[in-house]
Amino acid sequence: MFRKLITAACALRWRLFRQRVERFQFQTLVPQFLDPVWRRVATVAALDLGIEITENLSAVEWIAPAQPWVDPMKDAQAQTLLLEKGLLSRRQAVAALGYSVERLGAEIAADREREAALG
Repeated sequence: MFRKLITAACALRWRLFRQRVERFQFQTLVPQFLDPVWRRVATVAALDLGIEITENLSAVEWIAPAQPWVDPMKDAQAQTLLLEKGLLSRRQAVAALGYSVERLGAEIAADREREAALG
């Protein structure tokens, strides 16, 4: 029994450590490295294809991978509360799960159309 508690505590600490490392990667390292690379690739592609180079061409959003849940019920309740209080946008909540809000919206709309067609 005591050994299982130690193992669970170690697993939780490891997950939290890994989340901190991944947060650092995606908030610091990814933008510093990938933003310049993306701007270069987008510029070269635009010049090659004859596309006008604008600010929107280099606009990109890096989405971190979804984090593993420690307690799914409490995580869902916390996300819902943050959304209700206006402290978190829907886009941020969806991105935290590792999805694109545009793709999710399109999938939900397609599901609703399919359900309406079926009656």
